[in-house]
This record gives sequence, structure tokens and C-alpha cells, in this order.
Amino acid sequence: MAHSEQRRFHRIAYFTPARLQIEGKQILGVIHDLSLQGALLEVDQQQGVQTQQLAELHFSLGESLFEVEMSVEVVHLEPGRIGLKCLNIDMESISHLRRLVELNLGDEQLLERDLYAMLASQNPEP
Repeated sequence: MAHSEQRRFHRIAYFTPARLQIEGKQILGVIHDLSLQGALLEVDQQQGVQTQQLAELHFSLGESLFEVEMSVEVVHLEPGRIGLKCLNIDMESISHLRRLVELNLGDEQLLERDLYAMLASQNPEP
């Protein structure tokens, strides 16, 4: 099944410089698309990156000086692209990211569904 068919979150096209810190090294790239639950990062080199590795993703939102930080897992690799799943994000970062996604989706109900799914995936019921 293609990755896009497996997605439960609405992604928006969003291009911004980003850095991925993974196992003591820094990989610079550009976010290609973004959701509340992850990102697709375009990179020139991904030497040594493997699926299931844990990392930290850092990027700024728009013209603001606010930097979003999220703990991520590498979930898929393609030539020149790294697919990342968000494992943890602080409340301030998720608030800014939510606003960006909301503005780009243009549909608050879609955003609310994404938020509910994100919270449910981070806090599974026993």
C-alpha cells in the first residue's frame, strides 16, 4: 500500500528549511509537506539514515521567529526524501502548527478530526 494511502492526517504543502538531528549528526533539508503527525523532508544526502531511527526535527513557521521542535521517528526513506512521524511535540509548538494547518486546510472539521486522531494515537486506551 502506498504511503499516501496509509495516512490518517491531512497534509499540507509547506516548504521551509529544516534540520534533523539524528544520532549526533545534523541533516539539513527542506520540509516538503507537513501534518500534525509528521513531515516529509527533502534532503541532499541521507547517508546512514535508517527507518525506525529516532531524531529531533527543527523548523521555523513562516516569517515568525518561533521554532517548532518535535521528536520524530524515521518511517520511510525514498531517494532524497525522509518520511518522519511525530512522536512528541510541546504544547506551544502544536498550537502554532495547528494554526498553520488550519489556515491551509480551510476546513476546521478536518483539523478537529486530525487533532482527535493525534491525541488518540499518543494516548491509547488500556
